[in-house]
Amino acid sequence: MSPMALLLSVLASWTSSVAAKGPDSSCLLQTMAGQNRQNLSDGLSLPVGWSEFCQGCFCKSRVLPRGPDVALDPCIAHCQGRGYSVVASGKFPGRTMCFCCEDTALSPEMMPGDYHWWNMYQFRQTKQISAEAIGDPHIKTLDGRSYTLLSQGTFLLWHLAMETELPFSGGESEVKTPVEWQIYAHYSGHQSFTKGLLLVDISGGSHKMLEITSQKCEWRARKGHQEWIAVKSSDSELISLDAAGNDVTTFNLVTTNGAKFHNQVHMNMKTKVGKTDIAVLRLSCRPNHNLNLHLTMERRSDMKQVEGEVKMARKALSTLQTSTSTDSEFKAAKKWQDLGGSDEAAAYLHRVDELMLIQADMSKLQECNSQEEKEFEKTCSKHLRAMGSHAIAEATFTDFLSDCIYDMCRGAGETAAELAAELLASTAS
Repeated sequence: MSPMALLLSVLASWTSSVAAKGPDSSCLLQTMAGQNRQNLSDGLSLPVGWSEFCQGCFCKSRVLPRGPDVALDPCIAHCQGRGYSVVASGKFPGRTMCFCCEDTALSPEMMPGDYHWWNMYQFRQTKQISAEAIGDPHIKTLDGRSYTLLSQGTFLLWHLAMETELPFSGGESEVKTPVEWQIYAHYSGHQSFTKGLLLVDISGGSHKMLEITSQKCEWRARKGHQEWIAVKSSDSELISLDAAGNDVTTFNLVTTNGAKFHNQVHMNMKTKVGKTDIAVLRLSCRPNHNLNLHLTMERRSDMKQVEGEVKMARKALSTLQTSTSTDSEFKAAKKWQDLGGSDEAAAYLHRVDELMLIQADMSKLQECNSQEEKEFEKTCSKHLRAMGSHAIAEATFTDFLSDCIYDMCRGAGETAAELAAELLASTAS
């Protein structure tokens, strides 16, 4: 007998025997079942895209056991990391059980007996899934796990390596070409704000780099061993680093000039059916302050291959609350220049690192009392609402608001609220 069949048999026998003892026992069992279903739902903050869709239900088809006693949080992480989109979880006296469901039709089957203790949860992908790095920085992964970074230096934020199929010159067959992008972020100071970004494209044997720091909030680009050049444009003009259209992949920029820096970088790839954006990076920046970023991806098949700080199913991060992490596994072992960055940016980041270390020795991180926190909440809310952010989902707005308050409480100033508002508004564009 399979483990699943054994489990169902035991539960059926147990519920029937208890119910047979009379109304009192049956009532007790019903109360316990209802309470356990409630315990599974109370206070639950499921990861992005996951929701409960059935109480008292179980998987109709076969399931994959996930250990004898597994809570819902690590169970979802385990199942999602292996490509399952449905999870069944049941809480019994002294034990929690959870399974990855193999059926995709979402046709549940009631448990045997009269009382059903299972809840089912499913993942429904939205049109786009996003990741963020804001302020201190507060980082959100592609599967919605949030944490505050407790380290400084250069880190691998996002890395995607895969293949694309292109039509052969004759048109009758296809050829696979390797595609690889990397995004590095430099965090600096006792508040560890994002001070620099380096985008590297080594797809199909080409080498293209895009770079920006908080010194001037200006993009610089380089192809191969050519010189670094400033990327300048009129307002909202699309700029491609592959104007001739010969490369398999490219960076396409849409910039907004002026004091309020806001732009987008489209990571574009050729396929057998034409060009498509694999990811879009949105930025807000203030010279001599910091950067905020928001990354969206379209295809779930690509998301599963992402490595770096924003990768999915990071075991050390909780799906139920904001965590902290040092991200030591993603810290770059090479210097900024060796990763593909410029000497100029490396020198600026080095100066910022040294300055922030001096400031950290001279002062401690500020903390808020309740009155200050209320005032900062008003300031953050004012800026977030003023940018048209009222059209954003309430959960997203709340996340931005709490991160903004956190940063202002630690001395980031009102600019932190302005930058958060600009980035939040850009996510709706």
